[in-house]
Amino acid sequence: MALARSPRLSSGGPSGMVFELLRDCFTLEDPTSGFDLLFKLCTHIAQGRVSPSIFLVLHFWEALADHFSPLQFGVATRGGCETIIHGLRATLDLHPDCVVLQVDIRNAFNTVSREALFRELRAATGSLDQLFPFVRSFYARRSPLYFSHCSREDEVTLFSSESGTRQGDPLDGALFALAHLRALRTTASEHLLCLFPSLADDTHIVGPPEAVVPAFHTLEGHLLVVGLTVQSTKCAAWSPSGLSSSLSLPQGFHSLLQGYAYLAPL
Repeated sequence: MALARSPRLSSGGPSGMVFELLRDCFTLEDPTSGFDLLFKLCTHIAQGRVSPSIFLVLHFWEALADHFSPLQFGVATRGGCETIIHGLRATLDLHPDCVVLQVDIRNAFNTVSREALFRELRAATGSLDQLFPFVRSFYARRSPLYFSHCSREDEVTLFSSESGTRQGDPLDGALFALAHLRALRTTASEHLLCLFPSLADDTHIVGPPEAVVPAFHTLEGHLLVVGLTVQSTKCAAWSPSGLSSSLSLPQGFHSLLQGYAYLAPL
């Protein structure tokens, strides 16, 4: 059984579910009993083993998918990474002179502005604005972070968390993407010759050589508005036809010779 062979102590996926929870829930005397399964799941929530936010993720799945399409493939999109891969390949097959910029954001999930997140959530179309009261109850106030020193286990340092999403929150990917999407949409509306497929905080700019660098600078400015900073030393550029010597890349960018390793060679 695949579930029995699943890895232990792995992190939760977009729904917040972990293999241990699923394995425990489905290890029942009567596996067909929906009541037993629901009871066990509620017990885990009461014990703090899983966040009740998973129900919100599942309930708003279609609304999230509609809201983020076609720019953000990291939320409520099945096979999002594969979609970007095949989309990039198809685009570059048709336009081999195009350039792809890979944009990295520094400490993205911890630095995104919560104020920007609230604004986007309240302005969201469909039913997503219904999430606002729930999200505000968890993110409107500063939250404590406790850091334990490795050398002195009894010494704990207290930090105040005032930005970013909470680690372990099943909604953190969607909440980050809400603020990030504002920068993507605004930039895309100003640079119609470029595409901006993104997977969570990994953003790509695809377009003609003369268009991608101006689009990057525009995106960089809009990211600052939502509290995000580009880490240029981890950004890269590539083109199937090779990068022209006349292309002036932003400072810190490096050129790739064989495509993106994490997306597989193009």
